Amino acid sequence: SDIITILLAQTVVSISLLVGKPELFSILICSLAIIATMTGGSVVKGLLAASFGLMLSTVGTDIGGRWRFAFGNSYLAGGFSLITLLIGLFAFATIIERILESG
Repeated sequence: SDIITILLAQTVVSISLLVGKPELFSILICSLAIIATMTGGSVVKGLLAASFGLMLSTVGTDIGGRWRFAFGNSYLAGGFSLITLLIGLFAFATIIERILESG
């Protein structure tokens, strides 16, 4: 897979530079549709999870350099770290499981 990645990297970069805003919007809509259909029995849960993920992705600095949803906190200007979000996600799931088990 490393060799294929190295060989195709230049092609992927040249194609990605051709992608504009309409294409990105199409990719976003397709990814939301895939999330909604792949969540199993509950489409609503899948759409809620996708919406929550989109809300988290808007935190940070936009292309123009303006802060979005940082609330004046310089730590949020760069957005959320993926590692921090994953640790929080697993911790939150564990906390909810413990609450449901004890109650």
